[in-house]
Amino acid sequence: MVWLTALVATVLLHFAQKSPWGRVLRAVREDEDAARALGKNTLGYKLQSLAIAATLGAFAGFFLAINLNFLNPDEFEAVFTFIGYAVLVLGGLANYWGVALGAIIMWTILEGTRFVDLPISAEREAAVRFMIVGVVLILLMAFRPQGMFGKKEEMVLGE
Repeated sequence: MVWLTALVATVLLHFAQKSPWGRVLRAVREDEDAARALGKNTLGYKLQSLAIAATLGAFAGFFLAINLNFLNPDEFEAVFTFIGYAVLVLGGLANYWGVALGAIIMWTILEGTRFVDLPISAEREAAVRFMIVGVVLILLMAFRPQGMFGKKEEMVLGE
């Protein structure tokens, strides 16, 4: 059910991004003053975008709550934020399919490094796993800063 919901949400977001509404959101992201000069209600569009993001977060929280029997704040460590940002960096800029594929790639890297068997303690082995992920991200940022599936023209390099 989670994969089906994620697929449906990704398809809907892809079509929304290609619509006139999505083009206005892109214009607001790139240059809010120019969008406002064209008569667009930038605050309204930003609030709509926030509402969609909150809805997607609510779906994610719903599925997380179904999987967990008990919620403990200690379970939500900083590593989850790191993994989320890593997925976004891997996937690429302004690309919903890239984020989905970035999540799969990140999961593959994290789970693939579980098979690295080193003669060290479990805590140090976990640290080495995250170091491998960090090296992969550094190499990606050095050689493909827009991400694996991002578009170079979507990057804003300076004003």
